[in-house]
Amino acid sequence: MSELQGIKDLKVADENAEVIIKFDNVCKTYTLYRNDQERFKALFFKPKRPILNHALDHVSFEVRKGEAIGIMGDNGSGKSTMLKTITGVTFPDEGTVQVKGVVAALLELTAGFSLEMTGRENIYLKGYVLGLNDEEIKDIEERVIEFAELGDYIDQPVRTYSSGMKMRLGFAINVNIEPDILVVDEALSVGDAAFRAKCKTKIKEVIQEEDVTVLYVSHNPVSVKEICPRSIYLKKGHIIFDGPTEETHLVYLVDKRTMQINRLTNKLNGFKEALNNTDDENLIKLSERKIAKISSRIDTLKEDLEQNKKALAKYRKEHYGSENISKSKEATDEVKAKADIAAQNAEKSVTKKAPNGTFRKIVYAAVSVLITGLVIFAMCFSILNARVDFESVYREIGADSKYCVISEDGNSMTIDSNPEDISESNNKEIVKMIHNANKALGLPESFFSKMKKTHEKDGIVKYDYSRLKIQWKRSAETGLEVTYTKK
Repeated sequence: MSELQGIKDLKVADENAEVIIKFDNVCKTYTLYRNDQERFKALFFKPKRPILNHALDHVSFEVRKGEAIGIMGDNGSGKSTMLKTITGVTFPDEGTVQVKGVVAALLELTAGFSLEMTGRENIYLKGYVLGLNDEEIKDIEERVIEFAELGDYIDQPVRTYSSGMKMRLGFAINVNIEPDILVVDEALSVGDAAFRAKCKTKIKEVIQEEDVTVLYVSHNPVSVKEICPRSIYLKKGHIIFDGPTEETHLVYLVDKRTMQINRLTNKLNGFKEALNNTDDENLIKLSERKIAKISSRIDTLKEDLEQNKKALAKYRKEHYGSENISKSKEATDEVKAKADIAAQNAEKSVTKKAPNGTFRKIVYAAVSVLITGLVIFAMCFSILNARVDFESVYREIGADSKYCVISEDGNSMTIDSNPEDISESNNKEIVKMIHNANKALGLPESFFSKMKKTHEKDGIVKYDYSRLKIQWKRSAETGLEVTYTKK
């Protein structure tokens, strides 16, 4: 029995409705690296033979207001990249993406939560992030709490929540803010079966009653068919098919089974070739077992493929009058072939390992240490050679010209007591001023500690630092005097 029994039939958007999402020849490419060494080298040198992943390759489609669109495809087909371009997380390298209205994204349900704040406080925090004001958040607060089913936990810190409770709260917030576009990426796996059914029901109610546009990504075709009347099948950044969800699902299954059969057939031929080129009895027995197992799997997939082809032909005959004609948008043979090649290359690039010679690792480690040392040296050099501005120090310590004098050329600053007014309070004031000056000049605390311990003694003491030469003395005639001189 369907989890959505009793819900109204799926709503098909009006063909004359406003286009709310439009992709026009959109491309997005990422560079892949086999290991950390290659990634590090790419910071300084352009890769000679980079592995490029065309996450989206000249993708074009339109979504009208109130539509619910499912996105199908295997891992790495470009589904999440498509949703990220819609939500503004990433931007296309080529082409344009037009999005109208407020977007609520169920990509990472717990993103933006503060663990130390309560669930109720996080409702307000997430609401502010999504652009709502206090009145709007207050209006949805009780609906969110009721939908999340957190009970008394709503007033407990989120750090005490289980992962499922956090995801339920995140889903409840996003689905109740009344967005124009709701983006869902594998978010309906929250909670138990009853709550998952509740989430699906809520999404359908949002589509039916609030005229919200939904883009829904899932690896569960049954879930997609329950929510979306239209679906797009993506394969290695290409749109292979765009039409009714049931038809799209059958096209996806036919293509997937075909790819699986081709892959296993190549593997089978490899074992047969190895069997013909060896006399090792153990290897022969192993190869024969592998061949029998793969052959059985291929036969099963072929039977499944024939069933899917018949189901697709039956669907098209019932809906279009001919089993070979579809009113949906289907990719050309050229685009399909390009997607197949991209899928094969992606599999090879993942399985192929880069050489990991010991000498190469040593070279990379030495270069890393050298560059790190140069960076640290540059930072230290810039700090040690920073410009000394006695005027700013003078203003910062609130010096009195009676006690602090800067030379005309600005290369030295002297703090000393008035020889005519030597007293204990005066001496403390000078010591405090010197302490503040040392702090403003960035001198180490050890210098002032040494000075405090020895300043009662008569005589001259000198210290040399990278930017300054410090000389201080004290006598009954001159009082306490400290001179800072630029090197």
